[in-house]
Amino acid sequence: MQATTGHDSIFADDAGPVGAIVASDVWHGLTYAALAWVLMAEAARFARANRVARSCRWVLVVCLAASAVSFVVIVPALLLTDSTESTFAAVFGTLGTPIFFGTIVAAVVLGLALIRTNPVGVGGRVLALILPVTAIVIALAFLAPAYAHPGWIETVVNVGIALIGVAVGTRRAGGTVAEVSPSSSRP
Repeated sequence: MQATTGHDSIFADDAGPVGAIVASDVWHGLTYAALAWVLMAEAARFARANRVARSCRWVLVVCLAASAVSFVVIVPALLLTDSTESTFAAVFGTLGTPIFFGTIVAAVVLGLALIRTNPVGVGGRVLALILPVTAIVIALAFLAPAYAHPGWIETVVNVGIALIGVAVGTRRAGGTVAEVSPSSSRP
């Protein structure tokens, strides 16, 4: 919004009513919780992946769960009690950056680890796009700074993880469902 209108959204920090900001934070946190759940629910598909991919899955689960708790519980509590300038808020704020970067780095490594053999579907392919999107954001930082934001990268991470949870099912003669990876004919 800032780049196109010159103003922040009412959902941005310090730009709107506290209720709107809290609602936005809770929605953000529930998104992280859903993404962590996708990674947990797809354990069987990750079991067929290489060791690096399996390790990245756990790093992502921890980072996404921490982000979910942060946005659903801690940030709204700080906003609603007007404690955003407290010592706890400062300490808590310093933890957010490594968690955010941990999520991005683990997603990049996961995407790259799934290039050769991808048992998790199209989401694994989308995660490999984080690097070119990062290059675009860096270029935007020089060419059009108002449009350079890590949210573009986070969107690719979120869409990639969400798509990991999408599987194409086909019915076999015995009534069982066989999963087919939409992005690869290889298991």
